[in-house]
Amino acid sequence: MKIKKPILTQVFSFFLIILLLNSNKVNSQINDTNSAESIMTMRNVILPKLTEKERNAILKPQEGMVIYNKEAKKPQYYNGTTWSFFDINNHYIGELFGGGIVFYVDASGNHGMIAAASDQSTAAEWGYFNTEVGAHGLILGTGSENTKKVKNATTKTDIATTICSDLKLNSFNDWYLPSLDELILIYQNLKLKNLGNLADDDYWSSSETDFNNAWQYNFAKGFPTEAHVDRKVRVRAIRNF
Repeated sequence: MKIKKPILTQVFSFFLIILLLNSNKVNSQINDTNSAESIMTMRNVILPKLTEKERNAILKPQEGMVIYNKEAKKPQYYNGTTWSFFDINNHYIGELFGGGIVFYVDASGNHGMIAAASDQSTAAEWGYFNTEVGAHGLILGTGSENTKKVKNATTKTDIATTICSDLKLNSFNDWYLPSLDELILIYQNLKLKNLGNLADDDYWSSSETDFNNAWQYNFAKGFPTEAHVDRKVRVRAIRNF
């Protein structure tokens, strides 16, 4: 005998109710201190609604356990080690944030690098000292230290690194001149996407090659060149977040 659709719907509803009741029972066992507000229904998914104190009182959370954080006002899951939020990538390339425009975001989604929204100079020297200052960092994360080394070697205020380190922009004063790799990321993630108001011109990096040369990067064609430090080149400051 063929079962009619309304009967199938009733059977499905019966099993759904059993599932929800069992979920409610499991959730109620998570923490004896849960209040009457501890359960919240979201599109037929029932989650324990907990404060961080109540969440931390769970003695042995299981990997994959999900709760609703009442203080953060969003769900969290236990990854086997810590409680994490689902929205990992909180920031994105091109975002206007932290006094400028985001050009790099790390794996956590919470940290990265920001470029100022406009050039700090269209023609500044790198700085000539007759000796190497040790600003040889090329990779991501070395621009800040390069900038400090150059600044500590001179009292000049009109050179690229000092222009950046002395910059106070949009309530932030922790700007610096990017290393070569940081500058390349600005080109790849902003310039090539027509973001950041970047010119078709050379920009200084903070990466020194020897006592009278440093790396610059051409934003018209996308390649680095070694240039004499008294050459006047564009400057774009960056900062971390």
